[in-house]
Amino acid sequence: MGFQALHVLANRGYPRAAARLARMTPRGDQMRLRTLALTWHLDGGDAVPVSQWKSVCNLALGALDQELAMGTIHPRVTWEVLQLLFHPRIQQGPRSPILHDGLNMQSLLIHPVIHRLAGLNEAHAVPRQLSSEEGGDTFNAELSDVSPQLATAPTLLDFADVQARTRGATLPQRASSNREESGICEEGKVFHLLIVTDVNTTFIQPAVDWWGKRGVEVRVRNVAEDGLLRRWCAFSQTVTDRLTGVRPDIPDSLVADMAWADTVWVEWCSGLAARLSGARLEQVGHPRLVVRLHRFETLTPAPLLTQWCHVDALVVVAPFIPAMMAGATPAAALNALRGRVEVVGNAWEPRHYQLEKTADATHTVALIGWGAPVKDAPWAAGVVRELQRRQPEANWTLLLVGAAPTRPEYRRRCQEAFASLKPGSVVQTGHTDDVPRILQRAGVIVSSSHIESQHMGLLEGAASGCIPVVRNWPDVADLAIGDRRTSGARTVYPDPWVVDTPVEGAMWVLRALENSTLDPVRFAQARGSDAVMPELDRIIGRVVKNPEG
Repeated sequence: MGFQALHVLANRGYPRAAARLARMTPRGDQMRLRTLALTWHLDGGDAVPVSQWKSVCNLALGALDQELAMGTIHPRVTWEVLQLLFHPRIQQGPRSPILHDGLNMQSLLIHPVIHRLAGLNEAHAVPRQLSSEEGGDTFNAELSDVSPQLATAPTLLDFADVQARTRGATLPQRASSNREESGICEEGKVFHLLIVTDVNTTFIQPAVDWWGKRGVEVRVRNVAEDGLLRRWCAFSQTVTDRLTGVRPDIPDSLVADMAWADTVWVEWCSGLAARLSGARLEQVGHPRLVVRLHRFETLTPAPLLTQWCHVDALVVVAPFIPAMMAGATPAAALNALRGRVEVVGNAWEPRHYQLEKTADATHTVALIGWGAPVKDAPWAAGVVRELQRRQPEANWTLLLVGAAPTRPEYRRRCQEAFASLKPGSVVQTGHTDDVPRILQRAGVIVSSSHIESQHMGLLEGAASGCIPVVRNWPDVADLAIGDRRTSGARTVYPDPWVVDTPVEGAMWVLRALENSTLDPVRFAQARGSDAVMPELDRIIGRVVKNPEG
């Protein structure tokens, strides 16, 4: 009740009253108050130093460690700390610890309570007693700074020896399936594929259509449309599972579909993937379990809470995605993914974009989805501004595809950047469902984002014949790839396409117009469904005699 009152007072503009009530709170609950107070500040948009965030997270995790060592668990408090650890204003900001401060992030992830959440040391998962919120003693950890020994963060696809370097954590073994061990469906048998998601099926739908035309029986379930299932896959439920050592039953409404499936494909690594990975899959015959992680999920608790030792394959759309995971997941948990990471792009049809260009397309620079702040339209405007400076006689135009920005600060930045261009050289299309037609008007396609994974909009522009300009996405510009460091963008696109500044982008466009040996259309075609789907067939375990299935 006291915490609810604090929440109301803090959110209704009575911070002094909230502070007085906090001082009346028993010492054992002070750490929880600090966690909630900092979360409330972040929720309200306040600027919080990363050092303060780390200190509070470290103290709170250390207190939970001490309680865990005594056999007491606190699911609700643990979830509150996890929400602070992965708060969007910290992890999705320009100085995300996951992306830019991996060692400090790993120093938080090696806490024993975090290892329990990741499903490590399962043999010791059953607690001796519950906290007061579950009917046990009061949360009374001392407010002492706990600083476990720092483990070295693993690098991309290089998880060797990490288990030995993380406090000797032990991984649970994946139970053997009563289906064929390889997960391969017998040749001639109709293949049953279940697609489940708690987000959407936007990126998997082209693959579903492909499979459906080639003899695969596909069922699609979006659990977000079912209130009971949506609650079943909540992160807070998974936190409770991990702390209590419980493996939940498959929900009754999913049992029939999962028992029918040869392979279960979880689209998006979110709450559903996390809880399903720890569920009693033997109830439904241990179907092959595949999880696809796009990029955004690496900045959430999902990779940490997913039990990767129970996942047959992790599918990512870009080679650098596992490097991002290394900043958000204990190294020992990632060790379970050795040999199970598959880098395969999205299924799509490049031929839909191969339409004749308009007469003025050559000097038109397109940016798709510009209304989202991550797309950073002012950077694209910088490319056009430099092109206008270097070729004043040409009618260089910026074509902005999609809805306009809604966030005031980003909208202001865009307006200032556009004002620096020649009058009339900025064209907005508004929302459109016909991107191929819009791209007929463009000769250059720009990826100006702070971060992307595959960036389908750029790939679609390349398929239409546009010259691609790829900003060296700043948030993943310096990543550990095996034993070397490189930019995330350069693991996806050819090096000449990737530039660091708008000036370099403009110079690349002018060089490409004069003489370029790179064929963007051929590049895009080699990454369409004809190339992708055989790989996805292999991953789900489907046997085919020829590409037509």
